[in-house]
Amino acid sequence: MKKIIVFLLFAVSFLNVNEVKAQKDFEGILVYKFEYLHLPEEMMAYKDQLPKFSTAYRKGEMFKIEQEMMGGMQTFIADNKKEELSMLLDMNGQKMGMKFDLKEEKMDVDKVDLKFSEETRVIKGYKAKKVTFNQDGNQVELWYTEELPNKFNVFLVPVNGMPLEYTTSVDGMKMKVSLESVEEKKLEDKVFEVSEAYTMMDPKAMGMESPFEK
Repeated sequence: MKKIIVFLLFAVSFLNVNEVKAQKDFEGILVYKFEYLHLPEEMMAYKDQLPKFSTAYRKGEMFKIEQEMMGGMQTFIADNKKEELSMLLDMNGQKMGMKFDLKEEKMDVDKVDLKFSEETRVIKGYKAKKVTFNQDGNQVELWYTEELPNKFNVFLVPVNGMPLEYTTSVDGMKMKVSLESVEEKKLEDKVFEVSEAYTMMDPKAMGMESPFEK
């Protein structure tokens, strides 16, 4: 189940990519659509509760993503400068959260065997390039554009651009995540604040595993 949850929350990986070329920063909102191409029988009962869309907010060193899941709302707020990630859950009126130190969550991206293709497509008006790689035994196909900056290392794959489409399988579930819309706009800092309404808990004290695969 942990792998499935991490798979659904594809954009929780916000570590900075130092290798990418300098690009004009992006501030605004991106909406991603989830499509479930195949679900194992044991997941069919949860089909209507799985996320349909994710909304991502980006400004400078901050990143936030929201998505409905299992009748509640999951929110991730990352501060790249502070190297902190807050995971928030609003379920049946109960608001709780955990904060992770990203300095302790580094992943070895060198183990990812990236295969860049010469194939290109136009997705939502952006020229997209294709890269495939193996992630925990699952083949991943990722389309990205260099026309939008990728300040955060989404998918923990060091590509020089913003992911537009992502297809893979985990535990028998095949899924595609694709960019639905992009809106460049100014965002207030309070968008990235953790509300005091959330009860923050210590993940280590609770025996909670990291949201990142090692």
